[in-house]
Amino acid sequence: VNRGPWPTCWHAHLTLVTLRQRAEAAQEWLGLVRSWLPAGTASQVTSAVEREGTLAVYVASAAWAARLRFETETLLAKARERNARIATVQVKVLPPSRA
Repeated sequence: VNRGPWPTCWHAHLTLVTLRQRAEAAQEWLGLVRSWLPAGTASQVTSAVEREGTLAVYVASAAWAARLRFETETLLAKARERNARIATVQVKVLPPSRA
């Protein structure tokens, strides 16, 4: 792979910076989404990621996903206050890791 005049370590550094920025943005979205929901529901949200105008909200189980889908319009309105580019909210299942 031709990487141009930049050394490989520079590309690795940029990749790490990008990953860190994405992780920080995901943490920020997670905190925001949880703050917009009732405590019982908020605790079931495992992640939240914005990508290309979609806010993907991940929850611990299919049952919680079904419940949270009733909140998508509220979440969309709140998300748009933060970022006008958000066009949709998707609810997906991602169980918490057991690390």
